[in-house]
Order: sequence, then structure tokens, then C-alpha cells
Amino acid sequence: MWARGLVGRKEWSIVLSLVVVAFWCFLAFIGIQHAGLLHISTNIQGNSNKEQAAKSVEVFRKNMIQTSAKLSPVPLMLMVSLKETSRRATVLGEEMETLSKEISKVSSCVPDIVVCDQAGENTDYEKFDPKSKGCNICSIPGAACTNNKAVAATEYQPNMYNTIMSVSGYYLNRTRWGEPRARTRFVSADNRSTILILQSNLPKCSNVKKFWPLADWVRDMAKVRLSTDEFEFYLSSYAEQIRATAMGTIHDTLLSHVISLPCAWFLLFITVGPSSFLVFATMPIGFLAAVTPLAIIQKAIFYEYSHFSAGLWVSIVIAMSIDYALFMLSRWKEERISGRTNLSAIRVSVCTAGKTVLVSGLILAASFLSVALVGNTIVQEVGVSCAIVNIFVIGVNLTLIPALMILLGFSRCCFEKSQKLQRCRNSVADMIETNMRRFPRLSNCLQWMIRDDDEDHRMI
Repeated sequence: MWARGLVGRKEWSIVLSLVVVAFWCFLAFIGIQHAGLLHISTNIQGNSNKEQAAKSVEVFRKNMIQTSAKLSPVPLMLMVSLKETSRRATVLGEEMETLSKEISKVSSCVPDIVVCDQAGENTDYEKFDPKSKGCNICSIPGAACTNNKAVAATEYQPNMYNTIMSVSGYYLNRTRWGEPRARTRFVSADNRSTILILQSNLPKCSNVKKFWPLADWVRDMAKVRLSTDEFEFYLSSYAEQIRATAMGTIHDTLLSHVISLPCAWFLLFITVGPSSFLVFATMPIGFLAAVTPLAIIQKAIFYEYSHFSAGLWVSIVIAMSIDYALFMLSRWKEERISGRTNLSAIRVSVCTAGKTVLVSGLILAASFLSVALVGNTIVQEVGVSCAIVNIFVIGVNLTLIPALMILLGFSRCCFEKSQKLQRCRNSVADMIETNMRRFPRLSNCLQWMIRDDDEDHRMI
């Protein structure tokens, strides 16, 4: 009914198409607004432990286990070791003493009285950058954290703390504890490794992202003060493992889709021609439109989406968008080649291929929803979220693709066979036939997919 109403008259078809496009663009815009509300958890149990952090913790456990009771909480631990090629007898020396004193300044960044020149009554101190507002604090990045309200405060006011409560190390505690005790706590048994422990000011400064710029500053200081020929150092902390996981997830997701998207789209282009460019509109709109219900469900059911969820959503959007577009556009192309008008071809495509897209998509969504019965929260949220994404992809392909095809009014070049493309495909098929004679079944299958002949004698 929708398809017939959409293409009954050309004028009404254009109006309804504009409404459809505006509707999906509006949902995508709302999705952008809600994107920041999605909470993606970070699992540090899997591939997040970097080799350096693991080595640092292992050396600590072997040589300095006596201090384990003193490490709660530990936002950052810097381990400095001598390289295997170093001829030095001990890691201690002028370089380590200078580095310890420089890093210790981070615990006294915020003075007793803080004055900010550019802070007003309506300042949001939760996202407040004190240094950029002219506050009289040190210039160490991440050394100061800010809360919106002080304890028992009745109105918003700046309440700043040192992110690091204290810094402990051999040179920083030798005078107070004595040489033997400081060496036992902070220097390894073979004298080739030592640690600096930066203890956080919890719960006042508890956001792990606050420690990322601070960790970068510690890393830069170590690079400046320590000779690369003699020393090596490692940073280990919960915040660093969180960052490694987040950055690794983003990198893996981008890398996988940078490869998969061009390959999948190229196959679609070979099949349906220039109309395949429509998926570059349907994919982002479908994904962004699904963000809003994902955020609402997360807030209502208290789901915490796993760190691999975003990559899985994007994979589903790419695969299903191209798959559903292949059904819709290939049928439209066949009808146009047979002589139908653009509106008539769209109607046939929606009424025939559209049913296939709807049924197959709902079956896939039902399969995802069935895992909600599994007694595991991670599996449940993956199934529910993937089902929601798939439902929105179905809606976009069944409505937005026909609307765009009506508005753009594809010319004959979008559905007529290109002789150059046909020759290119047949040349590739001939190359496969010549060079893959040892694998006849695979060769026949690839030729059937690539060759574009009117004759069927070469098909399987």
C-alpha cells in the first residue's frame, strides 16, 4: 500500500519522498545529539594489557611485593629499569633523583587558595579547564581536577584538588624512612629497577580520563631525563589500561571497516552500477537513527554496552545496508532495462524485493532478540542492540532508498549496461578461467559472479 501510494502520481511521490528524507534526517540529527549518552564499557580483561604494563607489574611482583599493601589506590606506576646492554651497577643515580623531584611537583599543583580570572557564576566546573581560565595553579596537564560543588555547598563554585595526592619513590622517601627501608620498598633486589608510585586523590578525582594527560606528562619527563642508551621505562595503571583498550577498539574497528566497506561496495557497484552510491547516504543515516533508541534502552534497562559493541553495530550496518540495497537496486535495474518507467520500476522493486528485505531482516532481528533469554548481561545487550540496529537498517532501505530514487530521477546511465564495464568484467573472468584451471569449481563460481554475458553457457 505504501509503495502504491508513494508512486501513484508523480507530484505526490516527490512530496512524500521529501517527507521520508526529512524524517530520516531528523532521526539522524537526534541520534547525533544522543551519541554522547551512550556508555561503552571497557574490559581490561582481554586484549588491553600492553606488554610494557604487564612487564612492569611482573617485575614489581617479583622484586617489590612488600609494598603491595601500600598501593591502594594506584593511578599510575612508573617503573624505570636498566637495559640489558647497560654496564651500570644500579639504576639509582643523578638521573633518577632529578626525575623523582620533577615528578613530585605534581602533588602540590593546587595552592591553598585558588583564584580564577575568567570563571563566572554559570561556569560548568565539571568540564572546567582551570589553567585556561587563568587559575593560579601549576602548568602540569591533568594535575588538577575540578568538581561542581564542594561538600555541603549550596551553590556552584570552583572546588579544585590535586589529582595526585602523593608521590612515593626511593629518593622521595629515603630521608623519612631511612636507606634500608626505602631501598627495600622501591628498588628491586638486583638494583636494576626502581618504581615511582603516584597515588590518586580519590574519591575527589576519580575520572580515569583525568589521568591520561598526566600520564603523558610523566612519560615525556622520563624521555627527557633518562638516557635512551641506558634506561627503559614503563607506565602501568588502571587508567592507562582503560585508554589502551579504548584506543585499541577504535583502531581495530576503523582498520576492519576500511577494508571491508570498499570491497563490499565495489561488488555492489559492479552489480547495480552508479545507483550503488545511495548506500553512502543510507548507512550513516541508519546508524545514527538507531543511536537514540540504543541510548534510551541503556538508560531504562541499565545496559552497559561492551567495548566491542560499536564495532559490531557498524559491521551490521555495512553488511545489511549493502545486502538490502543489492536486493532493491538490482530489481529496480532489471525493471528499468525491461522498459518500465522509473516510478513503475520503484513500485515493483518495493513490492517484490522489499518483501524479501522485510522478511529476511525481521528473521535476523528475531534471531538477535532470542539471545536476550541467555542469562548473561553482555550477551543480552549485544543481541538487543544488534536487533535494534538491524530494524532501523530495514526501515531505511525500504523507505529512504525508494524516496531518493524518486527525487534523483535516475537517468539511463544508472541502469543501462556499460560496454566498457562489461568488457572489463569479461576480461577478468577470462583471466580467472586461464589461470585457475587447477581449481575448476572455484573458477566456475568466480566466473559466474563476474562475467556479464547474455549467454548462459559459461554459468554453473
